[in-house]
Amino acid sequence: MGSRQAEVWIELVPQIHITRLGLQTRGDSLHIVAEIAGATGGERLHVAASIAGEHVSQADGSARKAVVLEVPNPRRWSPADLFLYDLEVRLLRDGDEIDHVASYFALREVEIRPDLRGHLRVHPASDGGGDPRYAPAFDLYLLAATAISSGMRFLRRK
Repeated sequence: MGSRQAEVWIELVPQIHITRLGLQTRGDSLHIVAEIAGATGGERLHVAASIAGEHVSQADGSARKAVVLEVPNPRRWSPADLFLYDLEVRLLRDGDEIDHVASYFALREVEIRPDLRGHLRVHPASDGGGDPRYAPAFDLYLLAATAISSGMRFLRRK
């Protein structure tokens, strides 16, 4: 029997710090919402996307609202190209960094359409197909939500 290992660490965080990031892609942009512990109202976010250490986009905004990061000439994720952008989020107060978080994201487009037999399938919009075995959980949620709102009573995974 194999074992699963995961890296775990403990780190000290400042009194005001990022506790969670909410990331949502919309077209060629990423909307970032940060939950901040200990926020007093003057905090700002600086976010930057990069590929192999080269910055491709950056944005600034209030830590109390979503910051929108526009990505020029986006490289889309697909089952054939599992591409991810690196993301750096810095929490600032009076221009000084008080916390930072690194993460990653993908820009994707999906659509739900029937296959030749009339079954609904989740497809990357860019390649006209896609293997449903590689559909991320959100795609499956989107498929289920569409099916339920269309009056379907059950779903079956092949």
